[in-house]
Amino acid sequence: MTTDLSNLLLSVSGYDKNSPILINKDNSLSAFELDVLINRYSHTLKSNSIERYERVPILHSNSINFIVSVLALWRCGAIPVPLNTRLLEDDIVSQLVFLESRF
Repeated sequence: MTTDLSNLLLSVSGYDKNSPILINKDNSLSAFELDVLINRYSHTLKSNSIERYERVPILHSNSINFIVSVLALWRCGAIPVPLNTRLLEDDIVSQLVFLESRF
């Protein structure tokens, strides 16, 4: 039996589902709102043929969107691979080739 890390995070957080669980300077999300976003994004990923154990590169700055992306990929069973946003385009392309990414 596999454990969905995104569900584990929300279940052991100890937060009331309506209390803020992610906060940045622009906004915050409750555990419930975060779970809704993760579900929505996870379904979008699955409808775009993201498969279990597929390595999916992520090129996001440090943000709530990055966290939602990682958790949604985990929920799909995919493997998030964060890429450094400071890399040059050629370096990013090299990493995508190395990952054998279809993106």
